[in-house]
Amino acid sequence: MIRSLRALGAASEALARCAGVLLFALTLLVMSGAAALARQPLVTGGSTMPIGLSQGAEQALDPTGKLGIERVAGADNGLNWQPLEAHGRFNVRAGQALWVRFTLQRQSAHERWYLDWAYAPVDRVTLYARTPGGEWSSVVAGDRVPVSQRPNSHPHRLLPLATAQAGPSDYWMRIESAHPFATPIDLLRPEMLVERSNQQSLVFGGMFGLLV
Repeated sequence: MIRSLRALGAASEALARCAGVLLFALTLLVMSGAAALARQPLVTGGSTMPIGLSQGAEQALDPTGKLGIERVAGADNGLNWQPLEAHGRFNVRAGQALWVRFTLQRQSAHERWYLDWAYAPVDRVTLYARTPGGEWSSVVAGDRVPVSQRPNSHPHRLLPLATAQAGPSDYWMRIESAHPFATPIDLLRPEMLVERSNQQSLVFGGMFGLLV
């Protein structure tokens, strides 16, 4: 009887250890699955509609505002990456930097895309991408960036995504702002820019008409 109880106790302990190992493995699987879900590539698929970055981008706050692109793009950057908020609210203040990373998967190397954050009062936005040679390229825009230094003079805050081969390409945004702000961040094709500009002209025209 005693031996049976001892055997039963040993079996219970072994079962408990196995259950613990399985639970740990399941936890890692769930965590890795969540991370993969948060970083899904944004697939163009010949889209004729804007692509919201919240569908697959991640954001992280650098409270020091001192991290460079080499550190941020590395595996050991010390940042707490989270899925980009769908409602587009960004809690960044003076002296800090908000980083956003995303992967765009083009179906054709001839596709042209622009990053658009509408009319949010943002001091400076820098978009980074690697060249085929492995070097960093960047474009910059924002309220505190002279027009002569911007990639275009379009009334929208636009940054062109560096042309790449068909397939996935990684991008990083560094956002500087003296105050928190809220805005959707979208990817647009050139033909979408015209339509969006026309829509906003109608809205602003209607608002001006009400004021006068």
